[in-house]
Amino acid sequence: MILRLLDAPKTPNELAVDLAPVTTDPTRLIDALDCLYALGKVTLSEEGALERC
Repeated sequence: MILRLLDAPKTPNELAVDLAPVTTDPTRLIDALDCLYALGKVTLSEEGALERC
């Protein structure tokens, strides 16, 4: 679901707002983003936006 929401770059806050109906636990979101980053599925731009690879 996270990768589908990243059709366009988003800040972590924008992503958390979009995912609010699904999860309210910020720790789970951070863990998921860490995993996606480690797998090379997302990158973090210099501006701080998450982008799908």
